[in-house]
Amino acid sequence: MKIQELQEMSIKAIKDRCSRLGIERTEETMMIHFMEEFGELAKQIMNKKLKKKEIDLKNVAEELSDCFILLFN
Repeated sequence: MKIQELQEMSIKAIKDRCSRLGIERTEETMMIHFMEEFGELAKQIMNKKLKKKEIDLKNVAEELSDCFILLFN
């Protein structure tokens, strides 16, 4: 898969999600969404550092990919 194909798929997924949730896709909403996803990633890392619970690697991968998708679209 080419990078452009991945970008197109991620843009479509973001547009579909915004449409489904009734959210207008603006720079502001995308930044807020990015910050929320980044916060979830930070929470996973902090839980490990604070020894509250083990890192869920699958969840970390999902949150990291969400961050990259939002950051580069």
